[in-house]
Amino acid sequence: MRLEVASESRAEPTTFGGFFADAGTRTASVTPRTRTIEFIGDSHTVGYGNTATKTDCTQDEVWTTTDTSRAFGPTLAHRYGADYQVNAISGRGVVRNYNGFAADTLPQAYPFTLFDKRMRADEPGWRPQVIVIALGTNDFTTPLHSGETWATRDALHADFETTYVHFVQGLRAQPACADRALGNRNGQGRD
Repeated sequence: MRLEVASESRAEPTTFGGFFADAGTRTASVTPRTRTIEFIGDSHTVGYGNTATKTDCTQDEVWTTTDTSRAFGPTLAHRYGADYQVNAISGRGVVRNYNGFAADTLPQAYPFTLFDKRMRADEPGWRPQVIVIALGTNDFTTPLHSGETWATRDALHADFETTYVHFVQGLRAQPACADRALGNRNGQGRD
């Protein structure tokens, strides 16, 4: 059996109530796969609108046509027989979110289970062998607005580069590439 979160959660965390079985049912042991990959990113990583059959969609249509299980990360993980996690938020950047909207950037939200600064992520058994980061589109896609932190694109680029390097260094500093638990914040695939 495989359980995957297919779409990005909009207003609240996705929940799973568990399985129901007859009294006396015994569970089979689960052997984790030997390969593990974590994908960290934005809407591209989430699979934002990736099953849409048209290019001009309403916001509701985008949400209903977002299928993280069919995004590049899970597709790659399936190809290599790997367990995986997708930790991504649409519209978030490294230092600047899409069109400059105010919210935590992905590196600020990342350490927390639900990206909400309430509870630090903690899943002791998760140790990805590979971490794929797909960020930067939202930082640079739209022009800077007056009142934003950066006076020029060059200043934005310098801040991006410094913050990105620190974020990667923090991930690499974790034992076994990321011994720090990461929890399933958006999509996870494990058999």
